[in-house]
Amino acid sequence: MLFAMSKGRKECLVGISVLLLLVVAGCMSTKNAEKHQTAVPFSKSQFNGKSIAILPVSEAKTSFATESNRGLRLAVSEALDNKATKLIATAKMSKYKMCATTLNDANKLNLLDELFKTYEVTGTYDNKTVVALCDTLNADYLIVSKLTAGKLDAILTKATTLTLDVSIVSKQTKEVVWGGTGTFRKGGIMGFGGVDDKEVAEELVNLAFSNFE
Repeated sequence: MLFAMSKGRKECLVGISVLLLLVVAGCMSTKNAEKHQTAVPFSKSQFNGKSIAILPVSEAKTSFATESNRGLRLAVSEALDNKATKLIATAKMSKYKMCATTLNDANKLNLLDELFKTYEVTGTYDNKTVVALCDTLNADYLIVSKLTAGKLDAILTKATTLTLDVSIVSKQTKEVVWGGTGTFRKGGIMGFGGVDDKEVAEELVNLAFSNFE
């Protein structure tokens, strides 16, 4: 009887230990940053005295792209404003709200859709649309960003994977002069491991710009 109780307790302890390990592993986060290859060498000095327009963050069209991500998109746009203004202090920066308002007043919000749709199909930004946006926003460069969201909602595990791609596009050359990607994944067990929009937005933007040199 004593042996049976002892064995039962051991099995219980093993089960608890395994569950704790799963909880710890599930609540862990992983991060990754990547710098894009560009056609010409990059130098921050090219932005000195120039005008840069930060476009509102676009969201990739996936099965997880829902209106529920609107708060995160706005948080990323805010974080992007702050980061770009700090990193490129020698340029005149037009933040995303100002850009959206200017485009709306000029009845040219459709240019944003055209820019992103073309990129989704071809992997490049349409020259005509880039120039049209720069002309409307009185900008020498555009900061273009795309958010991709992925979620896993299984019986025990819940995880969120977010990727932010950021590109700086030149009006003069119509080329991407700098680009970076940040990926952030956080998971949890039985619903634990939730994430805050502002916290994740800042993390994503910092990762995307980690190789900005």
